[in-house]
Amino acid sequence: SQICYVGTADNISILKTTTWGDLTIDNIALIGNSYTTAWNKEEWTAPPYHVFLENVVHENINGIEHTNGGIYPNNCLFAGFSGYGLMIGQSQDVTNCAFYQCNIGVVETKFDSKIKNCWFSRGGTAIQCAYESNRYYTTLYVSNCWCDQMRNHFIEVKCDATDKRFYNVKLLINDNWVDMIDG
Repeated sequence: SQICYVGTADNISILKTTTWGDLTIDNIALIGNSYTTAWNKEEWTAPPYHVFLENVVHENINGIEHTNGGIYPNNCLFAGFSGYGLMIGQSQDVTNCAFYQCNIGVVETKFDSKIKNCWFSRGGTAIQCAYESNRYYTTLYVSNCWCDQMRNHFIEVKCDATDKRFYNVKLLINDNWVDMIDG
């Protein structure tokens, strides 16, 4: 099954929840029409071979935002989003998912999430930890993921470093494969 965004507006999410609850998503493809990357063929003759050209058709097109309660996407594809493919909150499990041509694959906003057996390719940043400033601790576990041909980072942590209440960020990174990252 697939859900495709075919509109022309900016600042859209295919699915955004606003209430607490668990959400299980299996075997679905979410396709945005807003973001593409391509090899810069002129760079093929000399290093770096992986310079990207990007074409943003519509700004800030997002896949799913579910930050209140559990979300359990499994065997899903998120592709072509100029914003993010998936925004999650606390205690989430993202497994066996692919994030292709997403500016940000997964945005993790709260704490204690697991990202396992996922594939990130030809986008901006694979995983962004954009923590709220009032968090005292957080843990993100990333295991057995494959990340290739990204313009920015595999994992980027964004938090207010001046906020003294933000004490402890734990990134548990295990058995990941990362190649051709510009960041």
